[in-house]
Amino acid sequence: MMEKFMRFMTGRYGLYSRGFDTLSKWVFFIALGLNVISWFVPWNTVRIIIGTVSVGLFAWDIYRFFSRNIAARQNENMRFIRLLDNIVLTFGGKTEGDRVIYRCPKCRTKVRVPKGKGKIKITCPKCKKEFIRKT
Repeated sequence: MMEKFMRFMTGRYGLYSRGFDTLSKWVFFIALGLNVISWFVPWNTVRIIIGTVSVGLFAWDIYRFFSRNIAARQNENMRFIRLLDNIVLTFGGKTEGDRVIYRCPKCRTKVRVPKGKGKIKITCPKCKKEFIRKT
């Protein structure tokens, strides 16, 4: 039976990515969270809407797993990872040793600043935009 399943999965993204990539994990846990939330919502209409979105996310995750278009699924995953990196760098900053890395809000260039200086004005070396961040 396992051999038949492996033959079926040959050339599919689920076998290529060895299960779940970053996007699949996020989609799965968001869908699971929405499903749990729907159990505690007292209004039937809202419960149905949340449950439908949850099932849709699960279905999309399963579609990605069985997809034969590996390049498109990798592309989706890389765009999602870039989006996560941009969110982290824009709002939280990323520490690197004794430095913090932020992204310029205008041109998205990475700017390294010293850690532990408090609230400072940062000037982007590329576009010269000034912005204030806490280090």
